[in-house]
Amino acid sequence: MVALAIKKRRLEKGFTQKELSDMTNISPRSIQRIENGEVMPRMYTLRTIARSLDMPVQVFETDNEAQAEQNHTEIKSTSVTPSKIILSAGISAISILLGWAYTEQSARFPETTFELILFIAGIMAFIIINLLLIWRVKR
Repeated sequence: MVALAIKKRRLEKGFTQKELSDMTNISPRSIQRIENGEVMPRMYTLRTIARSLDMPVQVFETDNEAQAEQNHTEIKSTSVTPSKIILSAGISAISILLGWAYTEQSARFPETTFELILFIAGIMAFIIINLLLIWRVKR
């Protein structure tokens, strides 16, 4: 939204990106990245651009608040919780102990190194799948 508003107003005023850059002392590459929506500029930068383009700053303030809320929501959804850590450690430890108990119960297992490697790989796959399920990001 910010990107489109800036670009639209700059074109209405008949300025090039270089001219806007010269007026605001913001690099042409930064102006380009702002207009392409690649970056969300700080409020100081937005005020400087708004002043140069005779735009109300309030247009940007509401967009900044919406962007901040979206960022906060994304951070919350990927946050580390004690229950995830405990569950991850517990599943890993139990899987390893059960695998060890299984190998100890039989004098003939594993008969070859290959069998042992396959068994360990299976336990690791089980742990990895469980960790992926625990730590997946819900959108």
